Amino acid sequence: MLADALAGVLTTLVAITAGQPPPAAPPSQPASQPASQPTLRPPPQAEVLKQLLREQERPAGIPPQELRGGGARREEGGLRLRGATLLAEGTRLREKSGRFVQGARQEFHFDEPDLPSMEILKNSWLETMERLSEGGAAKFVISGEVSRYRGQNCLTLWKVRRQPDNGNLAP
Repeated sequence: MLADALAGVLTTLVAITAGQPPPAAPPSQPASQPASQPTLRPPPQAEVLKQLLREQERPAGIPPQELRGGGARREEGGLRLRGATLLAEGTRLREKSGRFVQGARQEFHFDEPDLPSMEILKNSWLETMERLSEGGAAKFVISGEVSRYRGQNCLTLWKVRRQPDNGNLAP
């Protein structure tokens, strides 16, 4: 194909330098195929775009259900259930201090009174916190994300650092 194209260009150049009119260009399509039907295929990007549009047209997922039953009422910042405020699913907590408590389950008790105690979901940051607490650390500063399950908040840790005890020295 490339050789034919180069031969055609070379023939045209020779004809022009010799003062002759250039030869007629060969037909771009074979004679057996009508000119009205294009031979081009759609690019693969077009198929990818169609798939993305189909995905976008799918119905949205089912949102989490709100709590039902006695004792639940909506407040600014979350739901209040039997005296404790539940934070919304996906709430991000950054640089919050408190105490790590181990018992039947691992919990984090925040120093801020408006934040409820939360069960800590298992991940490598929980392992770090357990190891540090065995070494004597009691207070931590954490960052993480809140999830809600069966009427209580759970905490997925993203970052943990030990809060040093300065004794009676205040900053």
